Amino acid sequence: MPARFATVRFLTIALAFFLAPACADSPSTADALAEKVDVEAPMQPTDEIEIRQGETTVRTAPARGALVTSVVVDGKDLLTLDRRSFEETHRHVRGGIPILFPFSGALKDGTLVASGTQMPQHGFAREKAWDVVSQSESEMVLGLSDDEATRAVYPWPFRLTYTVRALDRGVEVVLTARNLGDSPMPTSPGWHPYFPLPVEAKPEFATSVEGAGGGTVTNDREINFGVPSPPGSKLMFQLPGTGFLEMEYSESMEHLQIWSLPRGAFVCVEPWDGGVNDINTPGATVIAPGEMAEWRMAFRLNP
Repeated sequence: MPARFATVRFLTIALAFFLAPACADSPSTADALAEKVDVEAPMQPTDEIEIRQGETTVRTAPARGALVTSVVVDGKDLLTLDRRSFEETHRHVRGGIPILFPFSGALKDGTLVASGTQMPQHGFAREKAWDVVSQSESEMVLGLSDDEATRAVYPWPFRLTYTVRALDRGVEVVLTARNLGDSPMPTSPGWHPYFPLPVEAKPEFATSVEGAGGGTVTNDREINFGVPSPPGSKLMFQLPGTGFLEMEYSESMEHLQIWSLPRGAFVCVEPWDGGVNDINTPGATVIAPGEMAEWRMAFRLNP
């Protein structure tokens, strides 16, 4: 399905009939109006682009933080999305796959040490409208550049590119960041995917990761803890009602965060470049002027 753009259309034929000038050699008012036909307006925050690969359908909302909103395999959505938070554009979206950039988690005292500026949890990329760079049947590429608002809190010129690719039985996302400035640019990004987990089935959630196995996700309190990434940054986890998912991500991403809320029918399994406040530590990924860094995540539903 092509991108859903709002398009301005005029009744050109009718206007041409009623407004045509008497002299054929004079410029036509209808001709002037016809120049405005099919002018593409910007995408709205809730507009979604759909791509497909085999039995997989992936939808993404570029203007809502490049949010991957659903990954449907054989009729099962591997993600969960609170549609109300998605449609109320003044709110953070609860669901899908939010992009965390330039950092994951919260900063100590809310301060980015390298610039002395304040930033909220998880940075700003998930709040920005991204451009559509290209689209094919199974892949889309989105882009985000620095602007006045980002430079006020993150004073580096940059270009982000985000590739979303439908896979057989899953999805792959790739984030690249290029430093367009003349000073080193600190980063520590990640992803925040929301997976469906029925409230009553939370005790059955299990992963192959040490420290994040069965019984770690309950419904009596907020669950929010991190563990080191597993060997090879590969893991498997069981979602009751959905099945077994296999996830893999860049080996440079050294942290895995698990999060859920009481009465929340979801669990977030989040690959991060580093732990909380990592961007303020020597372990941050620092991109040299003119250089770029890349991060990747993919997950699939087992047959």
